[in-house]
Amino acid sequence: MRPDTTGLFAPSDLVVAATLPLLWVVARVVPEPSWPAVLGLLAACKPQRRAVLRARRERIARALDVDAAQAGRILDVFRAAHLEERLQVLKERSSAGWHPPIRLEGEEHLVAARSSGRGALLWVTNAVLAGLVVKKALHAAGHPLHHLSRPSHGFSATRFGVRWLNPIRTQVEDRYLAERLVLSAETTVACMRRLRTLLEQGEMVSITVGDWARQSVEIPCLGGRVRLA
Repeated sequence: MRPDTTGLFAPSDLVVAATLPLLWVVARVVPEPSWPAVLGLLAACKPQRRAVLRARRERIARALDVDAAQAGRILDVFRAAHLEERLQVLKERSSAGWHPPIRLEGEEHLVAARSSGRGALLWVTNAVLAGLVVKKALHAAGHPLHHLSRPSHGFSATRFGVRWLNPIRTQVEDRYLAERLVLSAETTVACMRRLRTLLEQGEMVSITVGDWARQSVEIPCLGGRVRLA
């Protein structure tokens, strides 16, 4: 399994800590229909090494078979979406809350799985905006969700980030969870046993699809390859 943390502190922690107050103001003051325009400007101003941006554009171009200009536009939208996710979390933390229209499709499959007595295991796509929306949708529909998570979930994988930054997000998500199981090198066996018990009891468990595991496999995807646990 990969290390749960990557050191005590990182420069990216400082960037997150400095930008969250600004995003909190945007979340409280700017109407949601105007978020995309504001986020486009903020994403353009967000510091990022040119070599990193170039490498990401090249990966997008190869994976989606698009030219450099199209890959650049996709990357711009992706960067703005990362900031939008933070706006959603910060708006949720405000007294007004965040109340987007969410539609849950395929609920009959969840009902059938749970009624069979074997529970339901949801593999959640590691998409930018999936974290809070998925939990809110299932909670609103009356489906208690037990989610497998990691200490690094949120904003940072450093010890500082895990202690001070990540709870800003996880505390919001936890409102819509029956339980969060935090997976680490020390808790792996206990978490797996708990997940097995939950499924045997007919409960619903969610795991975000990724390659965070001791063992992983590489499979074809979109003309390229992706590594998954």
